Amino acid sequence: MNALAVRDDLATRTLLSKSALNVADICGNKAWMEIHHRRPFIGNPDVTFGSAVDAAVEQVLKAIAAGIPLGAAQPMEAAAEIVERDGISIHMEEVEAAITDFVRDILPAHDWTDCILQAHLNVVMDGWGECDGHPDIVLRSDACWDLKTSKRARGTARTVELGLYALMIEATTGRPVPEVGYLTRVRTKTPSWQTLSTPVTDEFRDWTREHVDGFVRARRADELLNRNAPEPINWTFPSGPKNSGLCRTCQYNPMFGGTCRMAVRDPLPAGGDEG
Repeated sequence: MNALAVRDDLATRTLLSKSALNVADICGNKAWMEIHHRRPFIGNPDVTFGSAVDAAVEQVLKAIAAGIPLGAAQPMEAAAEIVERDGISIHMEEVEAAITDFVRDILPAHDWTDCILQAHLNVVMDGWGECDGHPDIVLRSDACWDLKTSKRARGTARTVELGLYALMIEATTGRPVPEVGYLTRVRTKTPSWQTLSTPVTDEFRDWTREHVDGFVRARRADELLNRNAPEPINWTFPSGPKNSGLCRTCQYNPMFGGTCRMAVRDPLPAGGDEG
């Protein structure tokens, strides 16, 4: 039987991507470690839950886009594949509730005809070089949506990751992206789906370019400064984690065999930010 939850292996990807930008935003030192001392990601239940919901929603949308009855979709089977892949237990009834609510609350709000799921964007961008990305959903209108799970509601859809997706889609298609946004499963005591979007304006494009330019300059400066160094030194990504909780499952924490000197080393409970 063919696998339902198929994802590209991005563990060794070094191209400019939204993941690289996100890591630099939450912890500059981790971004630098990713360049010079990359270690395997440490899984946790929050990330597995987010991946399971992603895979389940994808099955629902594949059925809708293909005109197949929802009863023939296999969202929970796809979610189960993610759990088996990660080897981490999660509450599957919570995934099932998320899918039930998605069908009820989110499906009627959009036209899913010909939507593209997990599109692989690979394009050379002026001044940045080769960029790589996998937006969760691109609608026929070229609007781009990313699926998230979180323990709190998001505050804005004006983010560098969505701006980068918009610019990459525009570079690929030659058409303007009208809107980007997040569909977030908010895991409070009364879980629900939050829809948050923003128009893609020229000002938003310029704002995104400025942020990405800064990251690219820092990475190029790092390469130049460490080109002949016997041991690389972090000159250009000096910031540490935005909060100590980010160290809980970070693979560069000395608690887990890493060498990060900025990590919180005190025993911390398991947990982590979600996707």
